[in-house]
Amino acid sequence: MSTVEIIDYITGNPVLFAFMILLVHSLQRKFYKNIFTAWIFDIFGVFFHEVAHFVVGAILNAKPFAFSVIPQKTQYGYMLGHVQFSNVKWYNAIPTAFAPFLLLILAFYIDKYFFVFFEKNVLSYFLYLFIIVVTITSAIPSSQDFKVARSSFTGIVFYVVLCYIGGYFLIERLL
Repeated sequence: MSTVEIIDYITGNPVLFAFMILLVHSLQRKFYKNIFTAWIFDIFGVFFHEVAHFVVGAILNAKPFAFSVIPQKTQYGYMLGHVQFSNVKWYNAIPTAFAPFLLLILAFYIDKYFFVFFEKNVLSYFLYLFIIVVTITSAIPSSQDFKVARSSFTGIVFYVVLCYIGGYFLIERLL
């Protein structure tokens, strides 16, 4: 098998592809000897994670006023980035907190179009895996994101009802 055929086989097999993503992610974590190397490996992911919060917060009137991707030491370890808001309310807390999930859409398009722009070879494949791993892991909300999301009982009830109604109409339309 040629390199291109191997790459096509791995990316076409969900189990092997997931294994490769986990392998690259674990190798990436092995290089986290200190905050500097962690920051170097995660800077792009942290940047897009925080941009997602910032954009969704700005759209939903959460009024972002501070944005940083510079690591800061906290009592629990390090915070690689943050966005601060001055107007987190029941209607914008959950979408703003879970905004990084939108990065999964970016991961989908990277997966779909990466090899349109890059030749299939071992180097580009590992670059592709690295970008996919960084994008997917950056889409995972942090513990602070979950705290913000559950900060408003009214917001939780509102979005649960909204998802229920939306799901009902979606199912009705599909059937």
